[in-house]
Amino acid sequence: MSTELDELELNRKPWKYGGYKVFAPWVASSNEFFHIRAFRTLNARIILAMQDQICQLEEQLDSLDERYSHTGAADINNGSLRGDLQDRTDLIWEIQKKLKQYNKFVLNHASLRSRPQVPQREVLNTENWLFWNHKGAIMPQEARYIKQREDLISVVPQHKSLLQRGLENSAKFHSSRLFRIRRRTTGVKQDPKGWDDYTVYTDNERVGQFVSAIVIFAGLVMLVAPLWVLEFVDGSVRRLGLITGFIVLFLVLVATVSEARPFESLAATAA
Repeated sequence: MSTELDELELNRKPWKYGGYKVFAPWVASSNEFFHIRAFRTLNARIILAMQDQICQLEEQLDSLDERYSHTGAADINNGSLRGDLQDRTDLIWEIQKKLKQYNKFVLNHASLRSRPQVPQREVLNTENWLFWNHKGAIMPQEARYIKQREDLISVVPQHKSLLQRGLENSAKFHSSRLFRIRRRTTGVKQDPKGWDDYTVYTDNERVGQFVSAIVIFAGLVMLVAPLWVLEFVDGSVRRLGLITGFIVLFLVLVATVSEARPFESLAATAA
């Protein structure tokens, strides 16, 4: 009996011949594919529950402080930690453990929440792999995570300028052989007929060089052009208008081709 897998068998049992042994390497092959859920709602609920636990312990501590400082209570030294009563000491250290867990959890979640939302184009890449190009390779209930778009984060966020994002969203850009590379990424011997044949990768280094070239060229134009144009313009009002136009154009250019924040763009324009 032949061990060769035909197209019909692959399509009939993609979960057997593909599955996670192919999907996981594909996800790991590019930062643009590595998206996971942040579970914002669940994290918020857990944080609120942890907070309430600490609040209850805090109330217990306040109650003990009130009881031990009451006029009818025994003369207990509430100004000493070393000679404190055992029940209050135990409660304080219990609160310390809860606070340590709480603070660590909140800080970890804050780090996740600070990550930018995954661009729609990147989400569509994974959706196409799961539901079109390799439909059935991953069980539907396990692939549904990619549909939670507002809850998705990138494991390694890609910081790109508006110009670079605009280029990557262009169909002509992706069809150009100048910026794309094609490679096999699965890296497993069991990979039947190359499951990543549908994937076309963008050469990020080449794209970065192209964007840098645009920035350098545009910068030179913005520096040299006003000097030549002003030479042929008469009248102070016209010259002032021309200078104003170039300043606005330069501000738009800086904001488009760089990742600078608004005040940084204004500083660059002023300089």
